[in-house]
Amino acid sequence: MSRRAGLTEAYVWRVQMPARQAALNVLLERFEAFARRQRIPTGLRRDVHLVLDEIVSNVVHANVKARATRLGLELVLDQGSVTLEIIDNGKAFDPTMVQPARGSILDRPVGGLGIQLVRELMDTVSYTRQHGSNHLVMTRAAARRKR
Repeated sequence: MSRRAGLTEAYVWRVQMPARQAALNVLLERFEAFARRQRIPTGLRRDVHLVLDEIVSNVVHANVKARATRLGLELVLDQGSVTLEIIDNGKAFDPTMVQPARGSILDRPVGGLGIQLVRELMDTVSYTRQHGSNHLVMTRAAARRKR
């Protein structure tokens, strides 16, 4: 992200992939390469990597029997922020409706902690279901105060 002569540049990274574990591994490797080329600060890069891993893993595991499931991703680096949109044609699932975990981790059922982590790492998380696809949009300020 740079500013020259009053102009602002935005960098966009788009990926289309099957919702499969092997594709997720390649996605994460490619994200790391993109993040290094764009000089994304280490903390932000780590957080976005973790968010990608959590969300895409959820799509992969929820649709393991649905061979037609595709996933599209768009990451936009703009003046001081990151916007991440993930669209998949899998089963309808609104992660914003998952209730925050309560009580001891040992006493609760499995699931939901990854979504809670995504909420903590991103500034906004919104979901819509459009034309048979899940649309999850998350934003994060590049420079962020500790919560």
